[in-house]
Amino acid sequence: HAFAHAKAQIIWLGLSTVLFLRVLPRAIVPLWIVLAMYSLFWFYVTQVSRYLVLVLPIAGLLAAATLNRVWRTTELDANMPEALRRGLGVGVAWAALAVPGGGLLNQWLAAPSLAVQLDSQPAYVLASKANDLAPQYGARMLNIGFENAAYYYRGQFMGDWFGKARFPDFAYFHNHRWYMRSAFEVSQSMRERGVSLLLVHRDEFDFDPDEYARYFDLLLASGPGYLYAARSSITKQ
Repeated sequence: HAFAHAKAQIIWLGLSTVLFLRVLPRAIVPLWIVLAMYSLFWFYVTQVSRYLVLVLPIAGLLAAATLNRVWRTTELDANMPEALRRGLGVGVAWAALAVPGGGLLNQWLAAPSLAVQLDSQPAYVLASKANDLAPQYGARMLNIGFENAAYYYRGQFMGDWFGKARFPDFAYFHNHRWYMRSAFEVSQSMRERGVSLLLVHRDEFDFDPDEYARYFDLLLASGPGYLYAARSSITKQ
C-alpha cells in the first residue's frame, strides 16, 4: 500500500533497472544502490510521499535507462524490418510508462476539488483558524507535532525537533511514547517566548485536554489537532 502512490510507482520503475544492471553502464549501479537504500529507509521509517521527491531524479534516470533497454530488446532479431522493430520498442516502452502514468491519471481524475481536499486536512483547517485569530492573539504560533501546518500558516511558525523551540522543551518521552508536559509548564514556556497560540497533534504528543482547559482556551479541534490560546494570566492550580 505504501508504494501505491504515483511517485512511488516511478520509484518502482527505477528499481526495476536491477533486471538489466549486467548490460547497462557501470555508472548506473551506484545510482541503483542509492535508490534502493533510500527506498528501504523510506519504507521502514516514514512513508511520507513527499520525501520521495529527493530521489525522483535518480528514479527518473533509471526508469529511462530501463525503458531504453526494453526498447533495445526488440533489436535482437536483425532480420526484422526496422519500422516493425521500432514500433514494437515504442509500444513496449509506452506500456511500461502506462503503469505510473495511469496511476497519476486515475488519481487526478478521482481526486475531489482542491478546496474539498484542503478542508479535509486538519492542518489546513487549524492553520486557517489561527490565521483568522492572529490579529487577536499575535502572529506567533507554537506547533507541537504538526509541522505540515507550516505550509498554511502566514505568521511566525515555531516548534520543531531542533532550534529555539524544540519539541523536547514542551514534551517528554516515556514508555515508547511522547507526552506533553504539564499545561502550566507549557503555558509558562510560551509566555517566556511571547507566544499565545498553541497547536498540538495529540496522536504524536498525548496530553489531557481537561488539564489543558484550565490554562488554555480551546479555539478549535480537528482530527488529532487541538488549537489553543494561552490565557493572559495564569496561576498554578
